[in-house]
Amino acid sequence: MDRPILSRLATAATYFLITLFGMGLILFAPEMSKAASDGLFMCLTMLIPSMFPFFVLSSLVISTGMAQKLSKAFAPLMSRLFALPGECSAAVILGLVGGYPTGAKTAFELYDKGLCDARQCQRLLSFCSNCGPAFIFSVIGASMFGSVKAGALLYLCHVLSALALGMLSGLFSKNKTVKSHRESTPGLPLYSALPGAVKSSFASMLDVCAFVIFFSCFTAFLSRCGITSAIASSLPFKENGLSQAFVHGLLEMTGGTAALSSISTLSFPKAMAFCAFFTGWGGISVHCQTAALRGSRPVSLLPYIKGKLLHGVLSAVLCYFAALPMAGTAACLSVYTDGTYIASPAYFMALMSLYLLAAFLLTVLLSMPDRKKK
Repeated sequence: MDRPILSRLATAATYFLITLFGMGLILFAPEMSKAASDGLFMCLTMLIPSMFPFFVLSSLVISTGMAQKLSKAFAPLMSRLFALPGECSAAVILGLVGGYPTGAKTAFELYDKGLCDARQCQRLLSFCSNCGPAFIFSVIGASMFGSVKAGALLYLCHVLSALALGMLSGLFSKNKTVKSHRESTPGLPLYSALPGAVKSSFASMLDVCAFVIFFSCFTAFLSRCGITSAIASSLPFKENGLSQAFVHGLLEMTGGTAALSSISTLSFPKAMAFCAFFTGWGGISVHCQTAALRGSRPVSLLPYIKGKLLHGVLSAVLCYFAALPMAGTAACLSVYTDGTYIASPAYFMALMSLYLLAAFLLTVLLSMPDRKKK
């Protein structure tokens, strides 16, 4: 078929879908309004509180020069494992603790600063943008499974799969010679960097929330039209409600995991595997957020999409076999009861001691090169 014909068909299909969605907004106004309200509520109560501080942290790490300090400490590790400059360690670390799409935002900022080129940014995106521990431990572990062990197991498989993909990416990289693309320059003082970090992070947060609200409406539209059921009926998952939950998870991670929690017949290893796939894949909503953060930068998102799909599959396989010994066991340790944190003071003090120790060790590690120069 000629390309002009294909182009016209694609244009006609686009117009048809837009018209169909517009009619849905009118015909299913109550359902769509409720879906938008639910998406907004999710942004206000879950996404903004958990992600916005990490967005600010990401900008501060880059603008204050901390990323360049990290490069000196982690350059050998990043070069040998991932064939990337040491500065990219900032995106890997923040991506593992900050949640979607903090890692992607950091990677694009590294590219803007000239600390990695377009190809390196593409490979970095394929494994640095990940689901954060806040969502996995609180939403999936504590709320869904009532088990901190389940959340810890899922997060461990999630992290190991991401790092494995990064190492595979470095192994097959054509350019094995890694060097920083920019000489070390002094970063901005905190009082100068903070206003810009907050403003740029808030703008990025608005993009993220906009896609979450839209996909809440779009998912409701697909369900109301019966499109979700039609797609689900063609999937091999015949367990009650599982195929529909899978379709929701492909579109939006949170909706997929919420749909899984309502399937009482699903075994624990299977539920963990599907949650691992949803968190590894991220959902089309997250990918649109990443595309919005990319803007007009000449960075291809194809390696990112492939990486997220592989991440979902690999973490699902790892999580399924790791969860088999826990099948049929009761909840191990629930730290949330009716939204109330019930950890003991001793547990809290031990956790804070670990945080302070980690911060102290990182500070010493980053200041060592400066001391050697003196």
